[in-house]
Amino acid sequence: MATSSEREMLRNSFLKESTYFRVSSPLFSALARRSADDEDILSLCSANRPGQSAILLVFVAHFLLLKSPASAPQLRQYFRSVTPTPLPAEEAFPAFREFCLDRRSEVRDLISWRTVNTNLVEKASCLLPALQHVNRMSDEPMTLLEICCSAGLNLLFDQYHYDYGAAGALGVDGSPVQLNCKLVGSGRAPVETVPHVAHRVGVDLVTIDPSDPGERLWMEAVLCPEWATERARLEAALSVRNAYPLQTLQGDALELLPSLLEELPGSLCILQSYCMGHWSEVAKSDLEAVLLRASRHRDIHRVGIEMPEQEPPQTARARLQKLASAGIPILQKSFASRIEHTAYINGKSSNRLLAQGDGFGVWLDWQASPA
Repeated sequence: MATSSEREMLRNSFLKESTYFRVSSPLFSALARRSADDEDILSLCSANRPGQSAILLVFVAHFLLLKSPASAPQLRQYFRSVTPTPLPAEEAFPAFREFCLDRRSEVRDLISWRTVNTNLVEKASCLLPALQHVNRMSDEPMTLLEICCSAGLNLLFDQYHYDYGAAGALGVDGSPVQLNCKLVGSGRAPVETVPHVAHRVGVDLVTIDPSDPGERLWMEAVLCPEWATERARLEAALSVRNAYPLQTLQGDALELLPSLLEELPGSLCILQSYCMGHWSEVAKSDLEAVLLRASRHRDIHRVGIEMPEQEPPQTARARLQKLASAGIPILQKSFASRIEHTAYINGKSSNRLLAQGDGFGVWLDWQASPA
């Protein structure tokens, strides 16, 4: 049973996620908003492992629905992922509530160990120039270490094909993953070549086996029901991942990193995307301390793409003006994010903003000067 403080945290988490999904998924947004005021749903969510968002319950329900649509004739009517003409999202909560409570035991078990394993391969369009920026600082191929790697799709960024419009195309021509990204603003993104990766390894609390149909279904479940294009692209990316012998380690990154930072060869770059929001302030501080200590013996670079916790109104207005000038609809689903590079050298760190970009890889506003 959740305490009053735990219920308040869960309530706030649902409300935050409801705002987060307002444009990109009306259904997930509506379910999160109504869940915030339901004591039985909040109690069910108390089984979440520490650090996980309350929206995990919605993903679990989606997973169980995709697994057996016929078993939930009422709820399936609201999910575009299983029905071509869904009923209005605002009417879905009663069926969702009944579904979750009827399967209380199974739901509690799944949310007790599952994590938010979202992997939008589209964001690789924003990560590639950031990694190239870092790669220019070294004369050797990079070693890429991703924390919170999920299925490891970002680690295979060099296996995809990219079209940056007037800036050109690059990557693997015949790749099943074809990405398009529009460059906005006056900055010149380094998209002439793809960085050479010599070694790559991923770390996550719960890793994904792309050869397991159940795991692939979970990856689909954490995508919004309305995202048909992203669902097809995820399937293509997972086919690439399934054919690639990628090393992924399951466990707490703070426990695994010290030895990895000693063992991994070459020019080391840490990669993270949309995961710091699940970390406590203490954990973030501990991660920084681990990297600073390791940098006394080797240079370490860190590239992160995260949504800002707070954004000044003038920054948001300037971004919207740029997007409008580039012909990108303002109401298009978008996770406007900051792409940053932190260098750890001789026990000290320096951070710089490289770009603003979109979690769906639709646009990139490069702002950094050449490395």
